[in-house]
Amino acid sequence: MAVEMTFADLTAFLRAAEERGLVLEAELERLAFELDLDEDELAGVRAELAAREVDVSPGETEDGAVRTPLSTGRRLAPVRRRTR
Repeated sequence: MAVEMTFADLTAFLRAAEERGLVLEAELERLAFELDLDEDELAGVRAELAAREVDVSPGETEDGAVRTPLSTGRRLAPVRRRTR
């Protein structure tokens, strides 16, 4: 049984993103899929994120570091991936 996201879920997503100050591109893609958003609707979500001053991150920098919000603020800190 598939779980459908609702407007309340979208609102909760936006609030959580605002609290974190960051949302990953993959999270937006998953949201768009789950809500079956078209390009214009996704652009509206991106505009709302921008209005709330939420950074959208691809998740990795050019040097392979993953960007995540610091728990003490809205700055981004690089986190290195372990290589084996």
